[in-house]
Amino acid sequence: MYRLLLIALILLFLASRSANALSYAPLTVPFDFDSAAINTAGQKVIDWVLSEYSKHPDDYIAVTGYADRAGSEKYNMALSLRRANAVRAALIAGGVSAERITVAGRGESEPAVPTADGIREAVNRYVLIVLQ
Repeated sequence: MYRLLLIALILLFLASRSANALSYAPLTVPFDFDSAAINTAGQKVIDWVLSEYSKHPDDYIAVTGYADRAGSEKYNMALSLRRANAVRAALIAGGVSAERITVAGRGESEPAVPTADGIREAVNRYVLIVLQ
């Protein structure tokens, strides 16, 4: 009987944890050309993430930066990391624990809109935020 009660309590806990976990579609923070500064549109996304995260402070956030193909591959990789780290810094400033954030850069390697090398494409300049 004790084992059944314990199992039932564990299952209830896991079910309530799953219901409370963040489960949103990935969000994008747009960036201006050749910039890692968070613009007004990007700040609105970050503010929304901070609002939702405050309800679930034990969850994690994955932050991945991207760049268009206007610069060199090496430059764009560094730029994508600067963008991701700018978003990370804004999230930390907003109260998210640094240990809860993972950061990655993809440079120009995985464009949302495929383009030829050297082409400026605003859609490819962003940071993807995944709430986990």
